[in-house]
Amino acid sequence: MSLRYAWSRELLEPPIHQPHWKNRLYSDFNKSDWYGMLASGRAIKRTIEEFPVAEQSLLDLDNILSLLVVPIFVIGEVGSTFWGWMALADCQQERCWSMQEESTLFTMAASISSALLRQQTEETIRYRALHDLLTDLPNRTLFNEQLSLAIPNASRQEKSLAVMFLDLDRFKTINDTLGHTVGDRLLQSVAGRLKNCLRLGDIVARWGGDEFTILLPQIEDNEDATRAAQRIQQALDSVFTFEGHDLYITSSIGIALLDETGGDTETLIKNADTALYYAKEQGRNCYQFYNASMSTKAPERLTLEKRLRQALEKEEFNLVYQPRVEVATGHILGTEALIRWQSPEMGAVSPGSFIPVAEESGLIVSIGEWTLREACRQNKLWQQAGLAPICVAVNLSPLQFRQPKLVEMVAQILKETELEPQYLELEVTETTAIQDIDFTRRVLQELEQMGVRLAIDDFGTGHSSLSRLQLLPLHNLKIDRSFIQELTENVKVAHIVTAVVTLGQSLGLSIIAEGVEKAEELEFLKSINCDAVQGFFFYHPLSVEAATEILRQNQAKMINS
Repeated sequence: MSLRYAWSRELLEPPIHQPHWKNRLYSDFNKSDWYGMLASGRAIKRTIEEFPVAEQSLLDLDNILSLLVVPIFVIGEVGSTFWGWMALADCQQERCWSMQEESTLFTMAASISSALLRQQTEETIRYRALHDLLTDLPNRTLFNEQLSLAIPNASRQEKSLAVMFLDLDRFKTINDTLGHTVGDRLLQSVAGRLKNCLRLGDIVARWGGDEFTILLPQIEDNEDATRAAQRIQQALDSVFTFEGHDLYITSSIGIALLDETGGDTETLIKNADTALYYAKEQGRNCYQFYNASMSTKAPERLTLEKRLRQALEKEEFNLVYQPRVEVATGHILGTEALIRWQSPEMGAVSPGSFIPVAEESGLIVSIGEWTLREACRQNKLWQQAGLAPICVAVNLSPLQFRQPKLVEMVAQILKETELEPQYLELEVTETTAIQDIDFTRRVLQELEQMGVRLAIDDFGTGHSSLSRLQLLPLHNLKIDRSFIQELTENVKVAHIVTAVVTLGQSLGLSIIAEGVEKAEELEFLKSINCDAVQGFFFYHPLSVEAATEILRQNQAKMINS
């Protein structure tokens, strides 16, 4: 019994210290029937003579002649739980307990139950406020509290401490390709391994996303931190298996020491974060100690990745459209949607700078989905504005093309935007297409059955041939700009382009030349009957407003021709 109150007459010693009652099992005194009655919500009202002999001997230890016992319940999320009991005992006489006495005791039990429930609720609220719901690790608030306490403690004992910032390498790729359920289970397993490989007293917290922070509250030197980092990386080396997937994951770790980086919470965490970025720059799957020579600014490439993560949410991206022109007539056949990023901090960021970073970090999947949805939405708006329907082309990144639910995602976007499938063209680079020709054929066949037009982009940069590509359900083939740039200067290149156009058209493909910038390039392409061109000679990529006006002019020209 964990809670006991005793009332007695004046001048009588209250029996409040009974070790024979406390922390004992009901079965110790053959009182299983007590548990059954109380757990069912019933009271026990008896004189000593009404109890079995074994229980009488227990009551005799305290001179109890009559006993009234009522249960205490605590109401939780899954219903009422039998928590304990309270009793009135008469040590002076045998008596029959009245209904009023029983009711009074039940009322007191209910008051205790309410107090316990309030206490548990407050504890639950505080726990949830200070712990991550997914991994059950401390969150950043609790980590900061613990770190702020550990700093003066380490200083008093003339010891150091270490703060580690850990990031899972390529986690977003796993999350995007296998789904958030697998990603969440991976984070939970990582949390468990981190806890198991640290010392008693060390603290690991989930900082957010796939980032964790670790506090080594007392260390002798940086060798202690080095050994901890090595244990962590070894713990994560073993395979993680979920739903038939064997996953291998590595981590990058930044380490800041108290005696070398300053003595406040914010500085330690910031410096550990900076060291983490340098660890990533070293190729990931390593750890890096912070030192004063490190710039407080993270390396440019990693800063770019960090800001990319916020760009979608803050609506910093926009699309521009480059028209595709029919060589024979000069009319616009369609447009290609191209993404642009206007960062408040960095200004206009070149696609050549941020697209590779987005691809490497896995962010390209979310960015690509936004691009596809926005391009379809704008194309539908042009149709609703009375412009003649045209096809808008969107390039699929290699990672996006291999998403398990790519086809479903395309179908959902077409449904949301109400754009008919024949007015969307999806472009896949030659290199992406030939990596797994059977997979590519299966995905493209599903998209073709949906009614979407399909194209191979950057043809000539990979190691395929038209004989392999003929296995795919394609509509267009785009010759890479690198060939067009040498078209009028290199005879061999001119022969290659001529052969591609002739053979491609014989396979039923429409041939489009990219990067046309000169009149002589256009004349050559016209002479070999290339179908369409795209490049600065006709149009630079245009804003929505400029593209709308160009399409209106093109429509008027087609009507008048």
